[in-house]
This record gives sequence, C-alpha cells and structure tokens, in this order.
Amino acid sequence: GRWSGERWWDELTSDDFGEAFRLLSGFHRSAQLEVCRLRTEPGFQDREDARSLPKPKAGWDHHPGRYVLRIVNPDGAVIRDGIEIDYCANVGSYDQGTVVEADDRCINESGVMRYR
Repeated sequence: GRWSGERWWDELTSDDFGEAFRLLSGFHRSAQLEVCRLRTEPGFQDREDARSLPKPKAGWDHHPGRYVLRIVNPDGAVIRDGIEIDYCANVGSYDQGTVVEADDRCINESGVMRYR
C-alpha cells in the first residue's frame, strides 16, 4: 500500500511536511492567543451571554444556546467533573460517534476549549 515500509516515515520527516506543520502550529498558537485576548476585553461576558440566548428567529447570526457535538476521536472522549484536565476527576467517557449536547463552552487554564 501507499504507506507500507518506511515511506510514512519519509513523508513525516520531509522538509515539506515540517514546513506545513510549522505553519499550522503557528496558526493554531496565534488563534488560541486571539481567543484569550478577546475573552479579556471589557464587556466580553455580557456579549457572550447575549449570543448564548436561544435564537429568536431563523437566520439569527449568533452562538447557539446549546452546542451539539459529535465525538470524533477514535479513542472517544473523557468526561470530567470540571473543565481542568490536570486536576478534575474522570467521571465517564463517550465512544467515537456519540452525539452530545452542551450548554456552555469556555477555555480552561491550559488554553483548551472545553464544553459543559
């Protein structure tokens, strides 16, 4: 097949892949910093609360009052009793393909988007 033998290693260690990975990593880092910056602006929480209200009519262009998420990780998702990964207890898990609903989303101390 296409990835038999050592070919996959050659692809992952190629200069092209390294450059693409470097650029994507930089984009991800800057996006996370922008999210953090926006969340510290005056009035952010008021605007976020207003956007989280149920949609009053079709086509309203704001965040939903409820988030519908599908677990896509092949290993599933761990459910914790809080938003912090390092010190919140595991209370369950969902398998890949499970659809769940959340009422809120936030960014934890590690800069990871978490849903409640």
